[in-house]
Amino acid sequence: MRGSFPKFTVPGATFATLAGVAGALGALCVIFATFEFKGPRIFVGPVIFALAPVINTLVSLFWHPTEGYLHFELKGAPDWKLYVGILLAGLGAFLVLYSKEEAETVGAPKPAAVAPAPVDVKGTQT
Repeated sequence: MRGSFPKFTVPGATFATLAGVAGALGALCVIFATFEFKGPRIFVGPVIFALAPVINTLVSLFWHPTEGYLHFELKGAPDWKLYVGILLAGLGAFLVLYSKEEAETVGAPKPAAVAPAPVDVKGTQT
């Protein structure tokens, strides 16, 4: 009901806390992967933002908490649009990464020409 205080339950608070912990651990893993282990940062954003809705959709296909907190069941085959959406999410992440790399190489200054080392008559460098 609009304007009323929400009902708090132990299972709801438990799952909300576990979801918050999972999000914090995920953020910590991203930080470790990019800063501690020197992973390429360019992959993090597109991969996370492309995979998050796909994973959320796939979990919601199987998990039905209204029928029990841990009730998992596939209630019917997904429509073809789900598979197209997953492919488009992957294609979108690829295009973001590709265009980022392309933008960095097009505008990058060309390396200066370096003169070869002088060679003496015997063919050895001096």
